[in-house]
Amino acid sequence: MTTSTELNPSEKMQKIHQLESNDSDDDNIPLSVLKKAIEENKEPSTSPKSVCPIKNIDLQDEVPPGPREQTPDQPEAVDPFECSDSKTDSVRKKKKDAKESSQENPEVIASAEFDLQQVISLPRSNESGIFYSRRLSVLNLTIYNLVNKNCLCYLWNEINSKRWSNEISTCVANYLIQLDTRE
Repeated sequence: MTTSTELNPSEKMQKIHQLESNDSDDDNIPLSVLKKAIEENKEPSTSPKSVCPIKNIDLQDEVPPGPREQTPDQPEAVDPFECSDSKTDSVRKKKKDAKESSQENPEVIASAEFDLQQVISLPRSNESGIFYSRRLSVLNLTIYNLVNKNCLCYLWNEINSKRWSNEISTCVANYLIQLDTRE
């Protein structure tokens, strides 16, 4: 069993230093110096998302509620949701452009929409005993052709396979093979 002192990085560094210095007392570094050095060199585990990737505007600037006077040297205040909205709009525009280009030339360009549906747990019943028993999960991947409005539903259960990338890529590959063999 490990204790909290064994997991403390500064105490661990002190033990390593003592072992490396051949146990001489005059060469020991105080624990407080090691703690300070570790805290100064500590890197954050994740980088903060402080810049909107679309508008390249710093999102760290807090905007107080209410009206704000705009001066020429101040950047325009940005709502973090506005960044997400502009990304959504650009994705919708790309989808519309892809649909239009595939309608103009359907023999060369295909446009489809993929949707991995919610996992369906079977059996369904109002009986409370079945609720606590083992259920079978059924998965459903829907592919909708935006040009001819055909829809394919790939349905499988967890006995056959799981919901991993291999199964989904197999469904997409089957769809692409089917598109390739069409006339």
